Amino acid sequence: MTRGEPSVGLQSGCSVRHGTWGTASWTLDSDCTLTINGGDTGSMASATAFGNRDTVGSVAHDTTDILINGSLILRTNLAFFLWPSLTHFRMTSGARFIPAGSGGDRTFFRAGRLASVDTTGWDLSQTTNMYGMFSGCTSLTSVSMVGAVIGTITNITVCSPAAPA
Repeated sequence: MTRGEPSVGLQSGCSVRHGTWGTASWTLDSDCTLTINGGDTGSMASATAFGNRDTVGSVAHDTTDILINGSLILRTNLAFFLWPSLTHFRMTSGARFIPAGSGGDRTFFRAGRLASVDTTGWDLSQTTNMYGMFSGCTSLTSVSMVGAVIGTITNITVCSPAAPA
């Protein structure tokens, strides 16, 4: 699919792309899996790294699966919110996902097709805000917190109702 083509449901394939999000390198493969390697996102918004989620052909629009490889420190809120094709978020063996400070704030907000999240390897010891982390994820059927390291979270409203469209 190239930029400018109309979107009809999930894409049947993606053009391969590479980039960085802060110090974390990433690759979108032809199966629309976004692999994010270890690093620190810094304050860079995901829209800066992955493009506008409403633009057909952008990484944010086309990604169906996110795979974290290594230790990813997430320092920005709203990281994967409203990604229209995202269905799964998972980790490689030994990987760590570290939402620092308010990095957990509305991380997957209104990712309506998100069906499963594997939290094995999540380190929430530096997370203070998990407000609406899965709010509006209407297809979400599985979130396992087994193996997640939890510290001092002051706001953990993870499944608040979605805001009107």
